[in-house]
Amino acid sequence: MSALDRGNRLFTSMRIMLPEHVEALKLMKQEEYIPPEPDEQKWEEWDQMLSEAIENEKPIIVSSATKQGVEVFCGFLGKVDLVAGEMVLENGSIKKRVKLNRIVGIEWP
Repeated sequence: MSALDRGNRLFTSMRIMLPEHVEALKLMKQEEYIPPEPDEQKWEEWDQMLSEAIENEKPIIVSSATKQGVEVFCGFLGKVDLVAGEMVLENGSIKKRVKLNRIVGIEWP
């Protein structure tokens, strides 16, 4: 049997996957997480917290929805861009842009 006659049997061992990789693929294939829609009262509460955070330069914790679930980031509010629908949080040299329609919660540290 020559090397060309072996067919795909040469790469049979490459079909085995580590359990960590299988889990990672499952996470990637899951449907996107859709955050619950906050009510008007919640938006007013968040607006008040954001105003206070800007005025007093206080840090806030923002929970935002990602494809796999909820991501939490703590930092100072840099700016809110209503046209783009996002806000910028800063924690030292780290800057994080958060879409306003993906916010799940805002709280004090």
